[in-house]
Amino acid sequence: MNFTSSSVDAALCDATEGYTTFNVVYNADGTWTVTPGVSKMSAKADAHGNLLFDEQDLNTDIYNEAGTTIICRGYTTNTTSPFTVTHLTSPDAIHYLGAYMLSVDGGPRTGTNCTLKNNATAQFTH
Repeated sequence: MNFTSSSVDAALCDATEGYTTFNVVYNADGTWTVTPGVSKMSAKADAHGNLLFDEQDLNTDIYNEAGTTIICRGYTTNTTSPFTVTHLTSPDAIHYLGAYMLSVDGGPRTGTNCTLKNNATAQFTH
């Protein structure tokens, strides 16, 4: 993402190709931090421009530590630990070394810790 102009109250920017959402934070030092959100691989638009999420692509539910609320979704091919989850829908909700419950393909929830995070990808270990 490139900022063409910015201030505390607003930023005018050009989006990075391949992503449909961004988490933008204005830092105390006057800079902006931008993290890509949902990639085009997990979101498609209908004829009216409304985003459609392919539920088959997003097969992993990530719950808070108590397992009471889904805080993020993503995709993994792993059914056992470590789980590498890509296409995170809310990457800012996931914190390195944070504790979470994961459910893959609607299966049982497994207690995990985030052991690696890079933009919209995270690894969780049981």
